Amino acid sequence: MLYPFTCLELALMGRHAHLGPLAFEGPRDVEIARKSLERTGSIHLAARNVNELSGGERQRVLIARALAQE
Repeated sequence: MLYPFTCLELALMGRHAHLGPLAFEGPRDVEIARKSLERTGSIHLAARNVNELSGGERQRVLIARALAQE
């Protein structure tokens, strides 16, 4: 990753398809992203920088991003 995103921010990127043009994530989007991190067992990583994760942890966060797409 080139940018220092947190794991929660990366999971929130999965919500992009559900947002309108120039819209920001709302409380519902954040809740969905948090639940997707919980489902992958990576909620404890929510505030960590993605660049600091091991390969397996990063995979779980990327799966959480996919789950956040619903």
